[in-house]
Amino acid sequence: MTTHFKILVIDDEWSVLKSVRIWLESAGFIVSTATSGFDGMQVAEAIKPDLVLLDISMPLMSGLAALRTLRANPVMKGVPIIIITGDSEMDGRRLSDKGASGILRKPFGRTELLNSINRIFRQHTQETDTHPAITDDHFTADDDRWMLLTTTIPSDGEHR
Repeated sequence: MTTHFKILVIDDEWSVLKSVRIWLESAGFIVSTATSGFDGMQVAEAIKPDLVLLDISMPLMSGLAALRTLRANPVMKGVPIIIITGDSEMDGRRLSDKGASGILRKPFGRTELLNSINRIFRQHTQETDTHPAITDDHFTADDDRWMLLTTTIPSDGEHR
């Protein structure tokens, strides 16, 4: 099932781009990728994503520089940006002050990625009401698949 939410993934590691694209497309997201901050800004301008996953450590233009530039672009106003980093020392509060909506530490798996995106979409919806459609839908995971459900998941986590 396609959610029609567009996600831009900016990372210089092909293995990360490939895995993340597969995981997100299997969850129904529309995915675009870029291998540098500069290319990512051009893609963001063209597609106007609903969310950006941005690697912090890239050559030529760092993720922090890309974050600043994306935040300065009117097209990207209010678009959640999740920082991807392998740096366990990276200060999430500092990134938040610079405009990041969340942080995802490498290595991560499909479940962690999709839970992070769902959490950010929910927070963003509550703060801005930009993506009201996501408030009625619930993501649920198991080891084999991800499915967008339009039913309520009980607090015990079991789908009925």
